Amino acid sequence: MMDAEKRAPTDEELMLRFQKGDSACFGELYKRHFAGTVRACFRWVRDRAEAEDLASETFVAAFDKAKSFEPRSFQGWVLRIARNRCFNRNSSARVRCHEPLEKALHLPVREQPSEAHVAAEELRKALLSLSAKQQLCLKLALEGYSYERIQKETGFSEKAVKSHIQNAREKLKRILKGSRL
Repeated sequence: MMDAEKRAPTDEELMLRFQKGDSACFGELYKRHFAGTVRACFRWVRDRAEAEDLASETFVAAFDKAKSFEPRSFQGWVLRIARNRCFNRNSSARVRCHEPLEKALHLPVREQPSEAHVAAEELRKALLSLSAKQQLCLKLALEGYSYERIQKETGFSEKAVKSHIQNAREKLKRILKGSRL
């Protein structure tokens, strides 16, 4: 019984206590998870200041949605909120997770573009035509991530990950079929 009294409460226990009115518990959850949430947001937006803003917004949203929390994984719940905030930050913006796909295709500008430069530009435009989710899943797959790892990184189901990758590949094939590539 002594061990149970001395151990720190789990995240889920803290959240349940917060739901019952112990406001200090949310502060403890914030201390435990804010830095990790900033790191997760940074992976998705690649801008430190924006990641910090999004992490702060995430905890405000978690505070507001505390009543809807069900005792599962607090960290998973908060990271889902963070992921949604990152993806919804600017619904028209394309994914900026890690280094953008098109950055890898950047070639020096010449007076007369080479065939490789023209091909790279066509590929860049094709990549930008993909949805944000397709870009993200394809980028991670091209980096060698397994479906399971992509699922963990994005929070999408494995079926959704496979679908986004397959749809991205098919769309790129259709777009590039008529080009020089």
